[in-house]
Amino acid sequence: MNEYLHKECIKLLKNNPKWESERTALRPLPTTRFDGARYKEVKVNRYSMIQFETNRYSVPTIHVEDKVTVKATADEVTILSKGTIIANHPRIYERYQEQINFDHYLELLLQKSRALGNTKVYKPHSLAHVYEQYRRVLNSRSPKGNREFVKILMLHRYLYMHLTFLTDYLQKTF
Repeated sequence: MNEYLHKECIKLLKNNPKWESERTALRPLPTTRFDGARYKEVKVNRYSMIQFETNRYSVPTIHVEDKVTVKATADEVTILSKGTIIANHPRIYERYQEQINFDHYLELLLQKSRALGNTKVYKPHSLAHVYEQYRRVLNSRSPKGNREFVKILMLHRYLYMHLTFLTDYLQKTF
């Protein structure tokens, strides 16, 4: 429909002698793209969450009590601290919802590993089934099974970050 409307407008403009004089008076388009995002400064609460509109989004626990900037676009909420992106979430349009990234809480869970099974940030169905199986095996072998499980997840994050960096580097080099 948009293409049809655009073509019809072009046809009408070609037959209109006033269009050429109007076109010369128009200013050129800006060279930089318009940033249609909404920015807001918020404070990270003690649960490592920020509130934007009626919804809450997680951030890494090291930012508790910090003031951060929320950049909200139509489909994404990006949280920045001192100009650096610390979290990205899909934007929620329902009301009173939460978007929690389990990875943001790993350092805290390492300190309080016994709380892993009772916290709302750990949702076994959000990870591959093998992770929950492995956590259960670790717990059956040792009272520190949850702690070992969190260490494995932290190692997974570390390796993922470095492999991503290496892949990007190799793609740019070759």
